[in-house]
Amino acid sequence: MPFPRQRSRSARRHQRKTPSGKVKIHYLRTKGSKHTCAICSAILQAVAVKSKKLPRLTKTQRRPERKLAGILCGNCVERIIKEKTRLEMGSISREDVPLSHLKYIDKTTSH
Repeated sequence: MPFPRQRSRSARRHQRKTPSGKVKIHYLRTKGSKHTCAICSAILQAVAVKSKKLPRLTKTQRRPERKLAGILCGNCVERIIKEKTRLEMGSISREDVPLSHLKYIDKTTSH
């Protein structure tokens, strides 16, 4: 009977043959997935992969220091900032902005 911690299907299972010839199941941790952009689903650059080493990294090693870092990719952030500026200038209205972008336009604040 496996230990309770090994009954979970979240751990990867590998069958390994031991030197004695028996086949045993080795339970391995699953690999962390890469962070993706919330709008376009692109893989985020310069953001650490989810792993058990992540808490030991410094804040600047985990993600870049800019607006919406770790949430959106650079292209989407650029698009959001342009739309926010156009809204403030009055060249476009809130109805012209896609609904998926409004959430992030409200998050960004002018310094």
